[in-house]
Amino acid sequence: MNPDEAHIWRADIVGAFNSVAEYTDHMMLDEDSNTRLNSIWFGRGEQLKLKAFRLAEKMLMRPESGIKAINKACVL
Repeated sequence: MNPDEAHIWRADIVGAFNSVAEYTDHMMLDEDSNTRLNSIWFGRGEQLKLKAFRLAEKMLMRPESGIKAINKACVL
């Protein structure tokens, strides 16, 4: 992989994580604002962002293991 491809690869991974964060923080629907904030900080939203972060971290450190993790997550 040449340096330009590596830069694009990293930007795509960061963009994917930011998309998950945007969705969980602004688009997931809950009953009221307190429930929504609780989900963002401690509940489903936090768990989803943490899972996305760990996957992005794997892909940045070892791209081949990140791809395997994506395939495994899609099966679940």
